[in-house]
Amino acid sequence: MKQYIALLYKEALLISRDRAGLALLFVMPVLFLLIMSVAQDSAYKSVTEIGIPVLLINQDQDSLGTYLQQGLEQTDFCQLHTTLNGRIPTIEEANQAVTRGDYMFGIIIPEGASEAIRQSVSQLIAGTLSGENISDEKIEAKEISIIYDPTTQKSFITTISSTLREFISQMKSRIIFQTFTDGVKEFIPGVNPSMSLEGTDVIHFKEAYASNSRTHILPNSVQHNVPAWTIFGMFFIVVPLAGSIIKEKQEGPSIRLKTLPGPYVLNHLAKLSVYFMVTLIQFVLMMILAKLLLPLIGLPDLQFGNHLGAISLMAIGLALAATGFGMFTGTICTTYQQAAMGGSLSVLILAALGGIWVPMHIMPEYMKVVSKISPLNWGLEGFYSIFLRGQGIAEIKPYLISLGAFFVACIALTVLVIRIKRN
Repeated sequence: MKQYIALLYKEALLISRDRAGLALLFVMPVLFLLIMSVAQDSAYKSVTEIGIPVLLINQDQDSLGTYLQQGLEQTDFCQLHTTLNGRIPTIEEANQAVTRGDYMFGIIIPEGASEAIRQSVSQLIAGTLSGENISDEKIEAKEISIIYDPTTQKSFITTISSTLREFISQMKSRIIFQTFTDGVKEFIPGVNPSMSLEGTDVIHFKEAYASNSRTHILPNSVQHNVPAWTIFGMFFIVVPLAGSIIKEKQEGPSIRLKTLPGPYVLNHLAKLSVYFMVTLIQFVLMMILAKLLLPLIGLPDLQFGNHLGAISLMAIGLALAATGFGMFTGTICTTYQQAAMGGSLSVLILAALGGIWVPMHIMPEYMKVVSKISPLNWGLEGFYSIFLRGQGIAEIKPYLISLGAFFVACIALTVLVIRIKRN
């Protein structure tokens, strides 16, 4: 026991002197967390709080244009603009403004759009009541144009387009209904229809995020980036841990430690224990930093959910997986350069696969399948379950088992490689 405590002290002393390694472990993930949270939160707020900048050119100045303008002004979906430099812009000026990125998209309602709808309905009513085919009288079609910023993603364009089409269809329905009512009055004297569209919408939609939590935690940049970059930083323990193992091999301490009484495995156990504690300290500090600092710079408050026990188990599982991976990397590498480069690149690749760098929902289907091999993905999905879905220990068991199995596999491979090298 005394030998183990001495080895623990030795490892703690060595890592405390490795300032570059400590900076890599603590400073780098904090910088990533701050940069990515601020960047993504700005994009999030542009949609939900500030509103998407929209330029509207209403050449119709009639029912359709008025309804659409009023609807866009009342919604939080956009920040509506109808003028450029204090005057109504031309179509070319609107196109240039959107192209420059001043607005995310522009809407152009042509002159006579409402009147074209009325004429079409009036023609239909007249033909129906008179029994004559007068549909050959062509009415000039009108075209509502939507201009998008070239940098806008295709998925976002699809969402905006479908929303605007639905809204415009509702406005057209109102105009058609009103025109039809007026037409009935004209063709059937004495009839005064009092029908109205008000109150006919008996089907409503309610949208909410699925969650087991009664607090209804909403996804935002903080809820994603805090666990993501914390996991990333924890796995970067592979660089100083593997480097420590390589240094012992190259500088001779490992040979001297083998001559001491007691099993040599205690040295690896002490090293594993110290770096395991370092990763847990990383996790705790990142959570405290996110909780206290991020709201001070205008970012959302981090919500932990209602299962602190589940969070603790996920942190332990990730710490074991990260340190086990570091032990394996340090064992198979023969030089410090190999350990530093190989460890860093492997973590970056696992992070990219696991959804740390690139969100899972924009990956192609085959990449989503491949991502399941990354332990960083297991940790991230586990924290999503706790932070966003309000789930507890029972629901994160698959991720805990996967992380534990990864740790056992890394340690087993480490022992196997050591035995092979001895022989």
